Amino acid sequence: MKPITIEGGKGTVELGDDEVLHLVWKSGTVLEAADVHAAMATVKEMVGGAEYPMLIDISNTQAVTRKAKSSGSSAPLRGLPSSDQARSTAS
Repeated sequence: MKPITIEGGKGTVELGDDEVLHLVWKSGTVLEAADVHAAMATVKEMVGGAEYPMLIDISNTQAVTRKAKSSGSSAPLRGLPSSDQARSTAS
């Protein structure tokens, strides 16, 4: 599947041949809550209720706001890792 640009254009999501979702944020991006919500909406639309592991590449982002950090943890979403999984992959 080809990468899909997230609303706002700060990143892309792709379901790889390995059946892993790859979320890649552009270099120099400052992630805000709206960006995280847009990414989650894109993933939700892509997976249609199926569950896949997800890798999130934030290595080249400039910053992640406090609201962005907490915006993905309020409710589980199919296709996204739990907050515990997200912490372990971010380490």
